Amino acid sequence: MPGATRSFVPERGVGSTSHLLEHLVRRWWVAVLLTLSGAIGGMAYALLTPSVYVANAHVIVVPQSDADISTAVNYAQAYARIATEGQTLDAAATGSKGAISRRELQENVRASSSPDASVIEITASATTASRAADLANAVARGLQDTGNRRTSDTRVRLAIFNEATAPMDPAAPQPLVDITVGAALGLLVGGLWVLTSAGRSTDFIERLQHAAGAMTADERRRIGRTVAPAVPNGMQTGDRLDGRDELDSTVDEDSLRRESIRQSEHSPQP
Repeated sequence: MPGATRSFVPERGVGSTSHLLEHLVRRWWVAVLLTLSGAIGGMAYALLTPSVYVANAHVIVVPQSDADISTAVNYAQAYARIATEGQTLDAAATGSKGAISRRELQENVRASSSPDASVIEITASATTASRAADLANAVARGLQDTGNRRTSDTRVRLAIFNEATAPMDPAAPQPLVDITVGAALGLLVGGLWVLTSAGRSTDFIERLQHAAGAMTADERRRIGRTVAPAVPNGMQTGDRLDGRDELDSTVDEDSLRRESIRQSEHSPQP
């Protein structure tokens, strides 16, 4: 019928799995490029980041009698909390004879303890292996001196279980790990970008088709669109399907009918 809404039927299902896969195949180079970029970024990080070495020293808390074993564990946890502050750092800096500052120890040394053993682990990090070992050993000796001054009160003694040695390899960066992480992040970003762009493209095409299918022939003609309507059966391709012409013809017939009725009402009766 003239002016009726015509549905626009696409030749293939836009937004289907096949369309998405086709989009992914067309944009595969984006994911590959971002993956390579991530791997290069990880390699650059591994090459440009200064090496960090980590050394560990251990201090053991020894009870004065077998009955104080559980007490030694509790004191180990308490000493681990004060190993990187106060008198312990002062004793460590003093014992180094000025080679190590308290601030350097406070920034680069950490201490921890086990909940079921009376052992304190001193962990130090530095840009060189020997410096990391020196920092850990300085804090271990400072903790030992500080704790043993109060042996009469605590009934425990502190002893260095093992001194820190210079590590052979840096703890960070790790080139293989950094490159793998960078490549994985690049692949993730590339995949998300391709999927997002596919979704935007599908939504736009679906909205465009919906709008085209909802427009009448008059609306298409007014906005200058060249959307060819389906040709009804029995009609040649060259024949015109103009809703405006048929509407104008209907309006003219109605006007003539009303004018004829008006004249018949006003004409004199015989």
